[in-house]
Amino acid sequence: MVTGALALLLTGWLLWSNLSPVLTNIEYASSNIPTSFDGYRILLVSDLHDACFGEENSRLIKLAREALPDLILITGDHVDSTRTDIPHSLAFSAALAEIAPVYYVSGNHEALIPESEYQKLLRGLEELGVNLLLDDAVMIEKDGEIVNLIGLRDVGFLKGKFAEKAEASAVTLVSLIKPGFTILLAHRPELIEFYDLPGVDLMLSGHAHGGQVRLPLIGGLYAPGQGILPKYDVGLYERAGADLIVSGGLGNSIFPVRVNNRPELLLITLSQR
Repeated sequence: MVTGALALLLTGWLLWSNLSPVLTNIEYASSNIPTSFDGYRILLVSDLHDACFGEENSRLIKLAREALPDLILITGDHVDSTRTDIPHSLAFSAALAEIAPVYYVSGNHEALIPESEYQKLLRGLEELGVNLLLDDAVMIEKDGEIVNLIGLRDVGFLKGKFAEKAEASAVTLVSLIKPGFTILLAHRPELIEFYDLPGVDLMLSGHAHGGQVRLPLIGGLYAPGQGILPKYDVGLYERAGADLIVSGGLGNSIFPVRVNNRPELLLITLSQR
């Protein structure tokens, strides 16, 4: 009887924690952040994997609106290659685009779907006004000051020595931007060593799913590309070079359940140090 009740409670807790997204707040301070961007709010959305939280993702949209972001950044795996539902992902993107300007970079799951489906996704995003940053760079302007934003295609789209090729692409893009605070968007956090370039202040990623199963005092148990006990699973990593922020993400893929690891939208508030 007691065992059955405990099993029922555990099942209920797992269901609740997997279906109840949370808004996580991180304050990121740097002396390179321009004065006009002090207090600037960036909502990081990663690894939706075609998941649904409430009817038409109403829970996610409510959290996104309450965050009052100035900018929304999507760091890949907006669809899932095993159950691709592009209309579903586009409907969520449309809601985000009504809240703040949105920029998108691809993830490994976009690289796994048929090219025709991928192009359908990109066309849909562009029609909604979502800005595609696929090996591209833009300047975000506010009160006469700028922040550089660089976006890289996921390395799954590249052939051969993909990490080195991605690094070369990042080097080219960094050379084209103006001096100033620079954010780089790339799906896989384990490639930070390749993207830690002079001129890059902060890299934003997803992919690790928070380590999928989180253990007290230990952290994430497993992340794709990093294996057991990943170095970069979720949160802020202050480094000697470029800092790194990793979103715990929203959906799941091969492993369908999170443990002690609620799906998250991540709100990053910039501040001057």
